[in-house]
Amino acid sequence: MHNGRVIDWDDTRFFLAVARAGSTAAASRQLRVNQSTVVRRVDTLEKELGLRLFNKKRDGYRLTPEGEALLQEAAAVEASVQALTRRASALDSAFTGSLRVTTAEGMVGLVPPLLDEFRRRYPGIQVSLVIENRYNDLSDGIAEIALRAGPPGDGTLVGRKLSDQSWAVYGSRSYIQRYGAPTTPEELNEHHLVGFEGPIENITSARWLGAVAPRCEIACRSNSVHGLLLAAKSGFGLALLPCQIGETESELVRVIGPQPGLTSGLWILTHADLHKQPKIRAFFDFMAQEITKYRPLLLGQRQPSPSNTERPEPAASHPREGSQNGVDG
Repeated sequence: MHNGRVIDWDDTRFFLAVARAGSTAAASRQLRVNQSTVVRRVDTLEKELGLRLFNKKRDGYRLTPEGEALLQEAAAVEASVQALTRRASALDSAFTGSLRVTTAEGMVGLVPPLLDEFRRRYPGIQVSLVIENRYNDLSDGIAEIALRAGPPGDGTLVGRKLSDQSWAVYGSRSYIQRYGAPTTPEELNEHHLVGFEGPIENITSARWLGAVAPRCEIACRSNSVHGLLLAAKSGFGLALLPCQIGETESELVRVIGPQPGLTSGLWILTHADLHKQPKIRAFFDFMAQEITKYRPLLLGQRQPSPSNTERPEPAASHPREGSQNGVDG
């Protein structure tokens, strides 16, 4: 600090976001604020410190030597504020207040009904759902509880496994009528598929697809599970989807069921500072009890409706022998 002035601790959050993202535009998306707000808060911090923290380049913001020197201390301030917030939340012993739950996009169809039932049982707790495919939501304070495909991994998190969950391969009726359906994972090499990109390109299902069908034709790609679903329903190609999504879509036919490499655990996680808080424990116990009725759906074991089992007669044409772009709308 210069001239005895006290800085606003919250300004360090904007400084860190720009330093990590490399631009004010990317930082604004992460912080969910206007870009102008990010620029203003960084300018304010620089004035209060009497230091220039960034050099503005054509390709973004780069830390000055002074900014580099303060980066570690700013991160320590962030960690301390987060710890203080978690500790304060843990002191709340009543079944009241807010509870933020984060999960990946693939669980969107399953989680809201569960949250609605939890709200009915605990009307004093207001639950917010945060949809994020990234895995650092609990450390940055966006949510108190996460529903994820995988164990804690981070030593600061605690949790329990709720169930296994599986993915399977689905296609539209129009696609199957035109090209037929594969009967083994290896036969996916002879079909058009919807590929993964962006935040989901390294998930277990994406790696499985790359391993079993390296020669498949990628008709299009999506950076979201919802995009995979829409592309499959539109007939672009076959798509890997979570069973809890694919099994409920009457327009889709499951062509290859769950495989060993397409099954992972569904875990409920929270920060170690919060796991004894009554409303956190109540949500953990509720999910452990209520998820049992959804396990057949999560594992793809629920019997499809008759309309889903009546596949159209496959046509003689091969997906690699169709039109130039291989797409059947």
